[in-house]
Formats: sequence, structure tokens, C-alpha cells
Amino acid sequence: MGDASAITTDEDLIVRLLYGALKPFVLGVDFVRAWNCDSGTCMNLVRANVLRTVPGTDYGRGRGLTPCITWDSAISFLQSRRIG
Repeated sequence: MGDASAITTDEDLIVRLLYGALKPFVLGVDFVRAWNCDSGTCMNLVRANVLRTVPGTDYGRGRGLTPCITWDSAISFLQSRRIG
């Protein structure tokens, strides 16, 4: 489900609107902005393994501690919430 190569044109447009162009990871602050949620929700999704962080990175509260969310897990999160 998180395979970026399997995204259709419409899904690609939605991804670009939410996360921007393809990149290695999505910063937690950008994820929070895209989904209009707070940082606590983002960290809870990481702790629940719904969102995965880039290996070797850490996260927490405060300046400079935003999680680096893997691109594939951000795409999987989007696709699992698809309506219709």
C-alpha cells in the first residue's frame, strides 16, 4: 500500500498538495500542518507504529525534535484514510 510507484495521477496530486514533491521523508511539522493536527497526535501515531521514523533519528517535544517520518509510511497513512 505504501509503494510510491503505485500511486495514480489523482493520488499523486493529492500527495503533492499535502506533502509536497517526493522526498526521502516528511518532517513531523509538515505532517502536522498537512493533517491539521497537533504534535501530540503525530507522536502518538509514531509510537503506535502507524507512522515510522527514518532509522537513526529521534523525536520529542521542542525545537529541532520533530520526527522524520518515512515517505512510505506517510503515503500509507494517506491511502488508509481514502474515502470512496
